[in-house]
Amino acid sequence: MLRIKKVSIQGFGPYINETISFNNKSGVTIIWGDNGFGKTTFINALKFCFFGELPKKNTLDQSILDTLNIIQKEQGDYRISVSIDFTIDNDHYSLVRFAQPINILKVPEKYSDFEIDFSLQKNGKLLAKRDGEKHLERVMPINTSRFFIFDGELLEQYNDLSDDSASTFMIKDSIEQILGLPILTNSKREIDSIKNVVNKELIELNKQSNSNNKSYKKIKDLNEKIANLKKDSIPIEEDYDKFLNELTKAQNDYNNDPVLRDKLELHSKFSDKEKETNKFIELKQKEIKQLINDSWRGLTYKILSLHQMEADSFIKEFENEKSEYDNYLRNIDHYQVSLNKKICETCEKYLNLDDIKNLQTKIDNMKQDLPKISEEKKSKYLKLVSQQEDLSYFLKNYRPEGTKLESYSRDIREYKLDLVKYKNKKEEIQKEIDNFTEKFDRSFKLGEELKQAKEKFKIVSEAKIKIETQIKELNDKIKDLESAIKKDISDEQLAEHKQKDELLSKFSELLEKGIARFREELKDRVQNDAQKLFLKFANQKDFVGLRINNNYALDIVHQSGALVPVKSSGYSHIVSLCLIGALHKNAPVQGPVFIDSPSGRLDLTHKDNLINILTDLSDQVVLLLYHGELDEDMVRSRLKQSLINEFVLIHKDGNAFETIIKER
Repeated sequence: MLRIKKVSIQGFGPYINETISFNNKSGVTIIWGDNGFGKTTFINALKFCFFGELPKKNTLDQSILDTLNIIQKEQGDYRISVSIDFTIDNDHYSLVRFAQPINILKVPEKYSDFEIDFSLQKNGKLLAKRDGEKHLERVMPINTSRFFIFDGELLEQYNDLSDDSASTFMIKDSIEQILGLPILTNSKREIDSIKNVVNKELIELNKQSNSNNKSYKKIKDLNEKIANLKKDSIPIEEDYDKFLNELTKAQNDYNNDPVLRDKLELHSKFSDKEKETNKFIELKQKEIKQLINDSWRGLTYKILSLHQMEADSFIKEFENEKSEYDNYLRNIDHYQVSLNKKICETCEKYLNLDDIKNLQTKIDNMKQDLPKISEEKKSKYLKLVSQQEDLSYFLKNYRPEGTKLESYSRDIREYKLDLVKYKNKKEEIQKEIDNFTEKFDRSFKLGEELKQAKEKFKIVSEAKIKIETQIKELNDKIKDLESAIKKDISDEQLAEHKQKDELLSKFSELLEKGIARFREELKDRVQNDAQKLFLKFANQKDFVGLRINNNYALDIVHQSGALVPVKSSGYSHIVSLCLIGALHKNAPVQGPVFIDSPSGRLDLTHKDNLINILTDLSDQVVLLLYHGELDEDMVRSRLKQSLINEFVLIHKDGNAFETIIKER
């Protein structure tokens, strides 16, 4: 198994010089960090080190320049370095990839101003560049990286495996590569190549001994037709490669486009919470109607309950004020960064003198309007918080037996408060989304480019398949003629070639059947293992299993035996996670799973259930979570010994341009 032991990052995004070491034990590691603290950058650093892949931007120039740490750039340091120490079974590897200016006396302005290179050591010995490339391609091929290092959004790609599109072809190819099928398919290709050489020699020898045979003329004519078809296919093959590259780029640009993604995710998150809260309120109201009023045990419980309500109200009010205060400070810092850089952080527009003056005035006004929180309020807040445990104890012990009315009523009040909060958050986010019109247009443009690329690739693929089919039909005719010729062989030398040819033919046929059988067995194993995860994960009791198709797409099976025609976005997310877990279980070389924000569109129940399957995904699972994405106490109590380490991303001295990784 490939296991990552240590990651060191220098000058990459907000990481100036950070190192994180992972435990040797099998289990789950969690890296906690809110938005803007470097979770996605950490994933991008891993991709850069393994594959030389930079975060996707409009241009390569922007990709590398935006990746440089801002603090180091101001100090004249334009270097990036990411190193990963990892093991495969008993072998130890150390991989370093770096980017540095070619001319250290000149400020780099574009991608070509940088030298980007890597080094790989195996068991302490530095490998030659070509050997290093081969090792990396073998242990972590770039097209299988989607199953090892990814964010929750990437899971949506596995929902479109039911068609025969170009993107489906690429994902299916990646799936079969992680499952080890290329080992067999490449072997068959080699056997067929050797067989073709022997076959040509055989036909040539027989031709010399029987030059008047009419079959040779037919073979010659058919070969001429094949040669003409291959000549016609050259521009088609070129277009195929060109459009495949265009499609891959368009797909990657579209998938990695950061514009609006965070805002749309948050909007969707609060919409889901709003719906869920409404369901809870409706449920509690029904339960209240079914309750029979009961007598209170005493006045003590009422007094304590009222006191708790007042305390809760005050604590919430204080925390809202504190949140507003913190938001003010964050906005001031945001504007100050724009002022320092003379570039708007929101729209990336260069600021003129009037803009700078207006922005400075805005910052000064905001500082004057900064909300004040009195020491008296702080003291009262701390006092009430410290009383909560004792208050909860007395309320629990003085609660009248047999009554839940007050508890349900309080729940409804709290749910309604949450509902107001979620609606307000949605409105705030919607306003921000509305202000992103220009960038939204860019996202729409990327979608259109992807659509056009798919259409071009589809047309050239059909043309390619048509010519390949014609060539195959002609080759089949040639094989029939050659078979007839080879039956007449009597010469000892010809007989020897014929024996080789027949042996290679049988071996090739055996491999072809073996590949087909192995592929079916693999699909069955993937389906069964994914189904086991699904049944631990899914909360819908009438969903009883999964069924796999030829492209490795998984459909949900209803208890009636029918396939669920449309999966919700949440269940699509669940099925994709189950697929990844099953692929890792059946891969010949297993590896780690690094996931940024894995909960995606999951509701609260399925977020809880996600914890049940984490240790089944891989022996090394690393989650990058924002605070509140999963309940921290619940994660610790559920995972227990399987939670082997926790880290937190924090801004050093409150500086958004420098993130440090601290172990909890």
